[in-house]
Amino acid sequence: MKKVRMFITISVAIIMIAAVFAGCDLKAPVISGIDSVIELDCKTEFNLRDYLIENVKIADETDEGNVDYKLTDLKYKISCDDSVYDEETGNFNTDKYGNYDVDLSVTDMSHNKTKFAFTVKLNPLSIDNKVEEIVKIDCGTLFNIKDYLSERITITNADKSVEYKLNDFDYTIDCSETVYNAASGKLDTSKSGDYDVALTINSGCFENNKISFKINLNPLVIDKGYYVYKSDTSSSGFDYLGYCEYKNTSVENLSVTSVEFQFFDKDGVMIASSDSPEYSRDYLASGESGYSLDTYASYNSSISNEDEIAKVEVNIKYEKNTEADSTSLEVEDMRITNDYDYNVSGFAGTTIVTNPYNKDVEYYSLLAGMYDKNGKLIGVMDSMDNNLINSKSKSRATAAWLPDSRKIPDKVKTLKASARVTSFVGE
Repeated sequence: MKKVRMFITISVAIIMIAAVFAGCDLKAPVISGIDSVIELDCKTEFNLRDYLIENVKIADETDEGNVDYKLTDLKYKISCDDSVYDEETGNFNTDKYGNYDVDLSVTDMSHNKTKFAFTVKLNPLSIDNKVEEIVKIDCGTLFNIKDYLSERITITNADKSVEYKLNDFDYTIDCSETVYNAASGKLDTSKSGDYDVALTINSGCFENNKISFKINLNPLVIDKGYYVYKSDTSSSGFDYLGYCEYKNTSVENLSVTSVEFQFFDKDGVMIASSDSPEYSRDYLASGESGYSLDTYASYNSSISNEDEIAKVEVNIKYEKNTEADSTSLEVEDMRITNDYDYNVSGFAGTTIVTNPYNKDVEYYSLLAGMYDKNGKLIGVMDSMDNNLINSKSKSRATAAWLPDSRKIPDKVKTLKASARVTSFVGE
């Protein structure tokens, strides 16, 4: 019992001695000046220590009364996840969104300690993505995936007061190396097909840092048009035709399997369609062109004025072909004639067609593209005769403008033609 009393006496004595040297301040200081949540946008430059030194206020009740301190007046410690906080510099890494807990410990002159817990909340950046789900590109067109993405992706903070570019971040683009050069960003557009692309922004600043899309490389470039003209044979007084040039811009050989024309009014309503137009080439080697002319759609529908048709679409189905060409005929340069006797306009083109095969050609389709002084396609003419061509022989051929109007022919400066076999003798 005496030992317990002696211990209590000694403890009291120690407290009294401490009070003599440290005063009677036994109350912890009070921290204020900062919120329980400090909210920032990712990518913002932020020094946590400087922020606390500038904003923290400390009130301490001492023997001499209430005293206000700055953080640097007292001993303090900042505790935070060292993956985001650098204790030596005070810098806070804002490159990864999320919530990070921070403890600020302060010790006053009387060695009283207090702690203030708060959270640094990093808001993710926002991606404004205008990348198409399917990017359609004609083969042979220059295309850079990096440039395309940079032009269509905008990155901002939460209130859109700060804008970043894609190049402000490290990123990777995944695409087939058979067509994509990762160093330059260039896409080899010479081969047709569909290619998947995935952009990954290598940063923790985003909730979703991946954008995926598909690139469709189209080997057929189609230059199309239509022509409405007055007709004595139509009950409405107007007929129309559609035409196009289709060119293989890929490095592969193609076979055309079908051609369809569709005609639409100004409201996008289809007026008529035709899946059996004339076309002049079904085998298309790299760089070769064919022509198509539709005169059938107007038989199935009538129009009442020249402005009723607002748009024509041409749908061409094709396949890749690794076999040798067995249907194309050789066509020489075509000459213009303005005194052709067998059509009302008098406008036509003449050429020589050669059959290079060991079989006689019974029927063939020859079409001629009509170009103005600027090289623009303004019409297509159909062949007026398709006489039998013996094996390894030549034949003269003529293509003529069907309507009686000279509106289109008078603008023509050059003609180009191509032809295909539609049947051999005996087949």
